[in-house]
Amino acid sequence: MDAATIAGLLADPTRLKVVAALALGAGTIEEVAAASGLPLKDVALAARRLARAGLVARDGHALTLHADR
Repeated sequence: MDAATIAGLLADPTRLKVVAALALGAGTIEEVAAASGLPLKDVALAARRLARAGLVARDGHALTLHADR
């Protein structure tokens, strides 16, 4: 994944908050919502977009940040 793609993904404030919460230790959609103050629906939509791009892995409600990308 190139830098421009990552920058584009993180240009959205909701996706940026999701990535930040994951980097700080949140591991589920619910934990990300609690840590970021975002509604669950917004977190789920952002996580879906980040997963499609390969930046996040989703397994049900569990989320994992791909730090090597």
